[in-house]
Amino acid sequence: MHSTVQRAGFALGREGQRLVDDGSSERLRCASVLKPLVFWAARRLAPLERAPGRWQRLAAAAVTISANGPTDEVWEACGPREILGALEELSGVRFGLEPGGRHPFGRVLVTSGEVARAYAALAASREPEALQLLGWMLEVPGAQTFGVRPVVAGVLGVPPEAVAVKAGWFCDEDEERIRTHLVTVTRTSAGVIGTVALTAVPFESSQRRDYTAADRAGSEVIDWHERAAGETLRQATEDAARRIVN
Repeated sequence: MHSTVQRAGFALGREGQRLVDDGSSERLRCASVLKPLVFWAARRLAPLERAPGRWQRLAAAAVTISANGPTDEVWEACGPREILGALEELSGVRFGLEPGGRHPFGRVLVTSGEVARAYAALAASREPEALQLLGWMLEVPGAQTFGVRPVVAGVLGVPPEAVAVKAGWFCDEDEERIRTHLVTVTRTSAGVIGTVALTAVPFESSQRRDYTAADRAGSEVIDWHERAAGETLRQATEDAARRIVN
């Protein structure tokens, strides 16, 4: 079983949109890094339109503290085909899906380049919901950012609090690799800069048993991901940021 690291980035400015990626073609399950995109796609679907205020309540928790319950609720209420279809219309990116898992939304299959394209579309949107989602990403607590805010801030010359972040971390019971993913979106004087870093690292069976037991008991498992991929994520994010600004 091999390790995977993917990186990509986007820039939105006066000259239009620019994307860079490392050409990775292996599709990885997305973990929670797509939650802002899921809620962007779901905002106009009937189950949410019929319940004013429901979208805001669920999306806020899903993005700011990466709560799984609200995302599971929207995924089941709106349907994966409808959500992914709406996301394709908004972003031009068609994502695949592996069925099953405790959190089916986390089994969307992505590459870093595809995630960058989708987030570039979100960042370019002037819809109030898109702006709200990016605003919530600014509120993601430091414990869920793997220390990338100062890394990106140093490359872009902005304060760390200007760096919006969404991370995903999970290892499902049928997986042999632990997945840790991260997106940043930063508004600068020259435009919007985004980075994507996706990792999947081999995970021994004994580790997976302990991890699954801790996760099912409701314990925080983010430290497992920091040990497995934290430094790799920071390096990949820095590399993506430097590539897109140079």
